Amino acid sequence: MATSKQRRISDVSFKFDADLNVVEANRSFLKLFNVIDSNINLGDFMNSSDKNNFAYFIANFRDDVENPYFIAEFNLQDRFCDTLVRMDCIIQVERDGDFFSATLQEISYLFNMLGRMIFENRKYAAILNNFHAYFITYNGERFLMQNTADFTDLFESDKETFKSYFVDFFKIDIEKAGAPSQLNALFDDMCQRLTSKTYQFPRKDGSSMSVRTSVVSTREKTEYIALISTDGEIVVQESFAEKFDGLTNLYNKKTVTEMLKNKINVSRQSGSLFIIDVDKFKECNDNFGHAFGDKVLSAVSKVIRDSVINQGFAGRIGGDEFICFVDKTEDYDVRNIARSIRLGVQWAIPAINPESVVTTSIGIARIPENASSYEEAFKLADKCLYIAKSRGRNCYVIYRPKIHDKIIMQSEDSLHNSKLGKTQSESANRSIEILKLIMNPKKDFLKEVIPLLIEHLGVHKITIYKWKNGKYSQILTSGYEDVKFRDDKLDDSYFKYYNSYGFFHIDNLNIFDTIDKEKYNMYLTDKVTSTLEVKCDNDDGSPNLLVCYDVFKPAQTFPPLKIKFGIMVARMIAKNM
Repeated sequence: MATSKQRRISDVSFKFDADLNVVEANRSFLKLFNVIDSNINLGDFMNSSDKNNFAYFIANFRDDVENPYFIAEFNLQDRFCDTLVRMDCIIQVERDGDFFSATLQEISYLFNMLGRMIFENRKYAAILNNFHAYFITYNGERFLMQNTADFTDLFESDKETFKSYFVDFFKIDIEKAGAPSQLNALFDDMCQRLTSKTYQFPRKDGSSMSVRTSVVSTREKTEYIALISTDGEIVVQESFAEKFDGLTNLYNKKTVTEMLKNKINVSRQSGSLFIIDVDKFKECNDNFGHAFGDKVLSAVSKVIRDSVINQGFAGRIGGDEFICFVDKTEDYDVRNIARSIRLGVQWAIPAINPESVVTTSIGIARIPENASSYEEAFKLADKCLYIAKSRGRNCYVIYRPKIHDKIIMQSEDSLHNSKLGKTQSESANRSIEILKLIMNPKKDFLKEVIPLLIEHLGVHKITIYKWKNGKYSQILTSGYEDVKFRDDKLDDSYFKYYNSYGFFHIDNLNIFDTIDKEKYNMYLTDKVTSTLEVKCDNDDGSPNLLVCYDVFKPAQTFPPLKIKFGIMVARMIAKNM
């Protein structure tokens, strides 16, 4: 099947019924579809996916939506040669009594029109090409700084707050003679619409920067611009790289997390949080290679970016996991965005490799309807992603408490019933064997117990510390390497994250990246991914033993079924030593 040629189609209009049967069409329609009679079914010219989706779109057509449209790929017979061509078209639909009226435009033609519009308004772009990194716009009320790499919004505020940000961001040496007057003149002149002036600023590193003001007008608005040229172009590029993921050009995990927390926790803005995962991405890499995997991630990121543009922002938070925030909460809007991502990925990947099948699963939580903080919203969206995966992937789930709370509880309960028969019997026997060794301890019984315990719990390392001479000292370690990353850190502050029951368990150590950098680096240094630490005090409350179970990469989590057993064994060991 050949690819569609670049061509313009115009005045294509037709009328059809709810079953997609065309009942009336103009001459342009007949020429485009290369038919003599308009008595055709639109679905016969679409692939099965588009046909089903368009039928669903018509069956659920809403009259209150302004300019409702649907994007579909048509397979058409070329009039000049015996081949089929694919044409992506926009079908704009409106209800017409018992029927539907539609007009049709080819997407490539619309892109050409958009390109000409951009070309005709080159003044703005031409100005931006004359400098390297940042520019400031003033709309009559507030100042906004953006970069020229992708026009990312960096900071927006009133004049006085923005002046402080400007000085800090560019490291202006405000103590130098003339710097305060230049600073005040720049922002005062912009407020008074005085442009075509240049201002010079000294910087703390000894370099200088200049700011040139200008005005840009279109038919709809006028903006006053300050164009910033600095000597530190390399610093600018590093700043850009620090904010974005190199492969996908979306925000990296650190940046997007900060943006989300600011948006949800600080600004209290309503919206929807999407967590998006590429289905069976490992199989994709194994079957087609990592180079193809990179192309898949790039294609998926483009679909996500295009789907949320002008409505929110997106970032990459893991290998094949993405997150985005949109300022929409209505079901209709959220579903449209989720559907756009899901279907967009299905359409994008076969263009890279027709043999590949790549889909996405999406979990969605709404703020403040479902959660009041980023952390709560992330947790709910992540659980909805799990539900989407369990439903067979290639779908999205929007959190609804009445429906999904029960499913989440059932799925968590099912973990306790996932291994039956022989496996459970063997596990029970091993538990009994370990408990017998602890309850009837022989000399050096721990040397026999610990290897069994490591295997039974599925951990990589167990370390035991004894309280001696006012501090915890290591008395036994066994398992994965001879790592001693805790030994010199076991003071009172070490236990501040332990719960009131005397133990600490965590599977996602990245949480410490923002709340306790020292503890995060402690675990990160030795590649710990999960830990269970049990503090076993004497009956009078004095310290006795500390038992630590650690899981290292490449494993991800501490086995959830064994947490209780690990706590119980640690306390029994303390009682019998």
